[in-house]
Amino acid sequence: MNHESGRAFALILIGLGVVLLIVQVLGWDMPISSWAVGWPLFLLVPGLFLHATWWGNRRAWYALIPGGLLVVCSLLFFWHIFLGWHWMARLWPVFPLAVAFGLAEAAWAGGPAALLIPAGILGLVGGVALMFTLGGMLLFGLMAIAAGVWLLLPRRTV
Repeated sequence: MNHESGRAFALILIGLGVVLLIVQVLGWDMPISSWAVGWPLFLLVPGLFLHATWWGNRRAWYALIPGGLLVVCSLLFFWHIFLGWHWMARLWPVFPLAVAFGLAEAAWAGGPAALLIPAGILGLVGGVALMFTLGGMLLFGLMAIAAGVWLLLPRRTV
């Protein structure tokens, strides 16, 4: 990380610390200051820091793999905190999608193109699993019927 981005990150940390101290000292009730609501920040902040590392040094594509994973997982956990943990039964496929996101992000940012192979496999596995967990059996059944009908339609020969 270069000097300017390091300084910006330090100022952000100082600002965050000041806000959290004021909240604690004055006893303000801010939902994000509660551990029950704010703990995904411990994933989001390092993930954003790893992205900032890449912005500071475009050759550091490898920082985007864990960075993408941490950002996606933190957003998923915020979703669960605010909308209910019962969603985990249906949204668990986001975890392989998060790894796929980090790998694809790194490949697109200058990493080896071979990273797209595991990203594609994990993306396909996570996407199909997400489709099934979100009630995709109905959609998959309709797609199977449509594909079968399309295969039975007469073809025009040339």
